[in-house]
Amino acid sequence: MPPLHGREEFLEGVELAVKRGWSVSQEEIDEGIWAVSAAIRDDDRTVAALSLSCPEFRLDDARRKACTDRAVATAERISEALRGGAAAGPDA
Repeated sequence: MPPLHGREEFLEGVELAVKRGWSVSQEEIDEGIWAVSAAIRDDDRTVAALSLSCPEFRLDDARRKACTDRAVATAERISEALRGGAAAGPDA
């Protein structure tokens, strides 16, 4: 399936996701579903991703931001643990 908004916009989106280490899907895979994914890295290599998803109608902008922040922070803690650092608890 070709990108919804054209190849250039798709590639710009991929480049942005790689740069910041996370991405959002707003009904791109499943209708009515919002999701955020954050990269888990071992050194400079992405080895996995952490993803949170929720029905779109349950989220306002504040909740989307909170979910994004939590996913990114958790992925960073997992990445730190993979590098041999101290893994903090879920509320750290």
